[in-house]
Amino acid sequence: MMRIRTISTALLALPLLTLTACGDNSTPSAAPATTAPAAPAPTEAAPVAPADSAAAPVAGTDAELCRTITSAKTILITTLSTGVDANGKVPPELSKRAMNTLSESLNAAAGNAQDTELGTAITNLAKASADAANSADPFAASSEPAFTKAGQQLDTACAKAGS
Repeated sequence: MMRIRTISTALLALPLLTLTACGDNSTPSAAPATTAPAAPAPTEAAPVAPADSAAAPVAGTDAELCRTITSAKTILITTLSTGVDANGKVPPELSKRAMNTLSESLNAAAGNAQDTELGTAITNLAKASADAANSADPFAASSEPAFTKAGQQLDTACAKAGS
């Protein structure tokens, strides 16, 4: 059973890796290590950080926005990777809350973004996150091409911003 959870946890990281490229180069990657042991099966869903903690007001420079986005993505990855159930799956209700938290955080950042490539990319991933949250299986929806493309678009925009 532990092997299945370890494999599932490793597979969990794959669709989320598209979200980790945008970040501060001085900090280690937020992606969970694929060789780390799986988190113990929670008896109830892991808590999702309150939306207001990730959606705190941010300053408007591109680098500051990208740092805020990196923090929101770290919360998403941590929540999903620690929420794996005994069957090696992320419960849909946890995925939904995590995707909604990401969407809210991105929308808060988008409010401070200029009408630039970065602003558009933030808005696109916020919409893709909201769409994923509203799907029957939010975690599976995060592997869909639209979500992946929006994440890559944001990573590219943050890379151009020097983050």
